[in-house]
Amino acid sequence: MGHPSKVDIFTFMVNKYNGLTNYGTNYIPVIHDPEIARLASDKFGIVATDADRTFIKKEMKN
Repeated sequence: MGHPSKVDIFTFMVNKYNGLTNYGTNYIPVIHDPEIARLASDKFGIVATDADRTFIKKEMKN
């Protein structure tokens, strides 16, 4: 299995953010940011900080 694409990581994280925060209604950065980065880390076999960085870079482009 190759490296996951940045789009796959970003899409996964957006879906988790939407589900865990009721589309941002219940978003608490100090709780949700590390939790979602950890979930992406577990799913894609990457370091949580890399998942977080990928999300932020892609989000800044949108």
